[in-house]
Amino acid sequence: MKKILLMSLSALALSSCSSYHAFMDKMYSSDESISINPDDTLENPDQDGENVTTVNPSATLKIVYVAKTNEIDANIITNWNDAPQGSIYLTWTAPKESNCYSTSFPITKYKEDQDYTKDSQSVMADDIVCKGKWSVSLVNKSDNSVLAKKTINIE
Repeated sequence: MKKILLMSLSALALSSCSSYHAFMDKMYSSDESISINPDDTLENPDQDGENVTTVNPSATLKIVYVAKTNEIDANIITNWNDAPQGSIYLTWTAPKESNCYSTSFPITKYKEDQDYTKDSQSVMADDIVCKGKWSVSLVNKSDNSVLAKKTINIE
C-alpha cells in the first residue's frame, strides 16, 4: 500500500513540474515581449542640445605625523559637487626603498559639501619605521585629476 501511495505522489509531483514549466514558458514567450522604439528621445542632456556644465569636486588635505603611534594622520574636507560615490580615492604612497605598502581606496560620501574624512596610515613594517618621503593624494578617478596632494618626510 505504501508503495502505491509513494508512486502516486511521485507521478503527481512530476506532472506538476511539467505544467509549471509550460506556465513559465507561456509567461515569458517572445510573442508577448515589449518592443522599444529606438527613435524615442529621452530627457538626456547629451541628446537634447542643452549645454551641460559640471563642477569638478574639490578637496583640502592636511597631514600630521604622530611619532608616538608611528602613524600619519590625514584630515580631508571634500566638496563632492555631484561627483558619484566611489569616484574619489585616497592614495597613500610609501617610500620606494622601504618595506611599507602603498594603498589606495575610495572615500565614503556622507554629504555633498564640506564632507569630513579622517584616516591614518602606519609607517611601520616588520617593527621598523619606513623612513623617507610619504605622500598622500586625493584622486578623482573619473578623470584621474589630483584634487589634493601632500608629502611628509619621516626620519
